[in-house]
Amino acid sequence: MPRGGHNKGTGRVSECHPDRKHQAFGLCAACYMKDYGEKNPDTRYRLRGLSGFTERDYKRLFQQQKGCCLICSQKETSKSKGKVTRLAVDHDHTTGKIRGLLCRRCNRAIGLFEDSPELLFNALHYLEEHVTYSPSERKSVL
Repeated sequence: MPRGGHNKGTGRVSECHPDRKHQAFGLCAACYMKDYGEKNPDTRYRLRGLSGFTERDYKRLFQQQKGCCLICSQKETSKSKGKVTRLAVDHDHTTGKIRGLLCRRCNRAIGLFEDSPELLFNALHYLEEHVTYSPSERKSVL
């Protein structure tokens, strides 16, 4: 099987996983990205559209935040393939500006609210109006 190139309509299968389509260099997309990331560690975030943000930048933010999410102040607990996942790099989708590191739960939450302060403010007021416990029972995260 020839190596290299992309699978744009060729129907070729990968050498690493014959049940998957060929991406490049005989590899499926997942194996190609893994291989590329291992060979080019500082491009990890560029591949996700975070141009100029490197592994060194991630580690610096992680240390500044003491390994905790900027919203809930907790360490990441969600797992993927048996390992605790990394904190997500939160960024403004319009400007690309990095805002900080968030746990998967908080990152999803603000994404579901479309990064809209107005929607989050409305949700806060909704919850405050419909609280079913006394304020003293509330676990404060503020």
